[in-house]
Amino acid sequence: MRLTSGEELPVHPEYRYLMSCYKFWKLSYEGGPRYKTGKDCDGQPVLIPHENETSDATKRRCCAATYRNYCKQVVAKYNKFIFNTNIVREDVFEPFTQWFDNVDMLGNDLHDFMKSRSREAQIYGKSFVGIDSTKSEENRTAAAAAAMGDQLFLFAISPFNVVDWRYENGVLLECTVLFPGGGVRHYAPDEIQIGTVDDENVVTVRDTVPNPFAPFLPVVPVFFSEDGESQLTDIAECNKALFNLDGILMEELRTHTFTTFMVNIPGFMPSQLDKGNEHGQGINNVKIGGRNMIVTNVEEGTVEPHKLSSDVSQADSIRETMDGFTKEIWRLAGLKDPDVLQNAESGRALKIKMAEVESIAASIADEAERAENKLINLWTKGMGIAQEVRYTDYPEEFDVSDLVVELESTLKVLNSSLPKVLKRQQVQQYAKAKYPKMTPEERQELVEELDNIDEGVDNLFEPLAIEPEERQQ
Repeated sequence: MRLTSGEELPVHPEYRYLMSCYKFWKLSYEGGPRYKTGKDCDGQPVLIPHENETSDATKRRCCAATYRNYCKQVVAKYNKFIFNTNIVREDVFEPFTQWFDNVDMLGNDLHDFMKSRSREAQIYGKSFVGIDSTKSEENRTAAAAAAMGDQLFLFAISPFNVVDWRYENGVLLECTVLFPGGGVRHYAPDEIQIGTVDDENVVTVRDTVPNPFAPFLPVVPVFFSEDGESQLTDIAECNKALFNLDGILMEELRTHTFTTFMVNIPGFMPSQLDKGNEHGQGINNVKIGGRNMIVTNVEEGTVEPHKLSSDVSQADSIRETMDGFTKEIWRLAGLKDPDVLQNAESGRALKIKMAEVESIAASIADEAERAENKLINLWTKGMGIAQEVRYTDYPEEFDVSDLVVELESTLKVLNSSLPKVLKRQQVQQYAKAKYPKMTPEERQELVEELDNIDEGVDNLFEPLAIEPEERQQ
């Protein structure tokens, strides 16, 4: 996958499909008027036309539809919540403090920089951070550059620009980045290729330099979760379905509000009609009051008007379907589908609904912490600093009660009358979020204990409030 002059730029087999997904997720996150004419992951319009409607009807439905942007709300609330918590970063010595306060040479400190990269990872599933030096002579090392007053800085790399990559056991081993303006770099453990790409996508390698951070790659991925999936993968699809249903509902309401009537009037003058058939019969839109009426002149017929509209229950059915997709969005955001209001604030229900929210928050924080610590390691290596820098420590546990309230909004909390199998699953999810550093042996022991539970499942949630110190006693 390395660059070769005169050959076409190598692109990963999944890149083009991921590009379509990135554009759709970006569109779903940003919302606004552009969403209505956008395309989904498969390159199809987000507004799905019906085979029985005219192009004018499709345009009218597109104009009437409202995009309710759940995607941005979910991403923003999680991102804000995590980066407003107490993240431990110790200022150990002056060079690190100076770098921390302006890590990208654009005035952003490490906290704000990682907050933006983590938010981007939520949207696209992954984001990338590069580290480089302001050194001007290619043969100088990063440490020598630092000694002469040059600095190491971080720069954001959009997933749109990472065109080729290779992972092994979840570790990025090499990647190719296409920069705006046609510049291209291939990052490998031992060297960095620097080149350009012309309009025909042909590569010219201009230089190859040693990797100053070898054997580590000077590009660090930031993930939303361990599997690299976007937080919006399913939420954006549900949001798209809601958008389409809203357009259909508005069309249905328009039809009922401005009802069209049809009436047959024998002897109606053909000259007043549209082009008729060989018998002089035809139809015409006649304005009566503030509405149009379709009039025919068939000799044998009735003069009673007929209402042309569908059953009013159709609108209710659309609303119910939209409500189902709304609940699914909140379930995907970490909240279980609440069907009843009774016992909404019972301790058991609160623990159930907060478990998944805490798990998602812990996952985002864990991935951000892992990436940040890799960047700190690269910085110390590039600066040639032997002194150990204390690692960043993101919270392992979260009080997500306020976040749950924000996310839940008008939805009701989960009914406590769940099947036993779901209650077992909730215990596992809670344990994963509450005690993220549980060893694989302890986790397996928990699973085996849960599998042996037949009776008294309702009492499973009582021990959840016990802290680790109390457990050990």
